[in-house]
Amino acid sequence: MIGRSAMDSKLSRTGRWKMLLELGRVSNLPTIWSDCLAAWLLGGAGAWGSFASLCGGATLLYTGGMFLNDACDVGFDRQHRPERPIPSGRISARAVWLLGGALLAFGWLVILPLGKATTGYASLLLVSILLY
Repeated sequence: MIGRSAMDSKLSRTGRWKMLLELGRVSNLPTIWSDCLAAWLLGGAGAWGSFASLCGGATLLYTGGMFLNDACDVGFDRQHRPERPIPSGRISARAVWLLGGALLAFGWLVILPLGKATTGYASLLLVSILLY
């Protein structure tokens, strides 16, 4: 959970959720899920539970990457996009780094039980996110 020191205590619960959704750029998630569906179908489909785990893990990896993107771009955003969550003071950069790292780790762990090949691809994706 995010403590009050990490986020402006004046934000309502709804405001906090809205800010986290903004950080995660969740409007792009349907694209992630359709990519997962294509990969799942091309891989021979399988249990719906595996598909749900794939979507869940990919969602967490994507969202964690978006959090880290904002943490890395805070200097640019302060100049050009001051309304973004970190420059506007709605959340601290440290909290975004911690949340982003936790989302990435948890996303990878969700995908881990799906087998060697899927874990390998998720690992490559994770490295790509971190290098970007």
